[in-house]
Amino acid sequence: PNGWLVILGGSHSGKTHLAAAIGNYRLLLGGQAILAEVSTLLDYLKATFRPNSDVTFDRRAYEIRTTPLLMLDDLKESGISSVWAEDKLHQLLNHRYYADLPTVITSTLDPESFAKSYPSLWNKLLDGSKCQICVIDMPNARYSTTDSPPKSSTQLKTLLNEAYENIKHNGDKLPDICNDRSAWEGYNYQNGKFGKGSLIQRQQPRAG
Repeated sequence: PNGWLVILGGSHSGKTHLAAAIGNYRLLLGGQAILAEVSTLLDYLKATFRPNSDVTFDRRAYEIRTTPLLMLDDLKESGISSVWAEDKLHQLLNHRYYADLPTVITSTLDPESFAKSYPSLWNKLLDGSKCQICVIDMPNARYSTTDSPPKSSTQLKTLLNEAYENIKHNGDKLPDICNDRSAWEGYNYQNGKFGKGSLIQRQQPRAG
């Protein structure tokens, strides 16, 4: 894959689902990918300072900073995390941007709030030669049983297709998920379990 993809949208609009599908497809091609919530990733880095840690901070930060495909889920507004955490996140993203390393970011922030929270990062994202910003404008997918199903399932598929077509591998488009739902359904990830391979794991399809 090439470039950066930023997916913005409300809670339960399919952002993480899409990021997981991108990562799993990359794994199917034999590549490497890491998907993690931003807060979990920062906790993972902090854990290296514990007396019983078997890895140094520099080693762990290097592994994350240079991974071939990094997907950061649920980037929240600035000021919520500590100054140390935001500084490390800034260093991580700066390195990947200038090294042209493929990166996916998801966030519930709208474009205006994102720009206010991360002005330096937002200016980089406006570089259309490196980044694409995809805004998912649709209702919460987790509607109650008393509500009628949202009419936006087709919209979601269209958005997923548009985003996929901008994540290329060796010049080839990713599968058409409108026709192949298995390309994005049934995927999830486990937070906090770093080690060999990827955080992304494929779940067994549900019966029926």
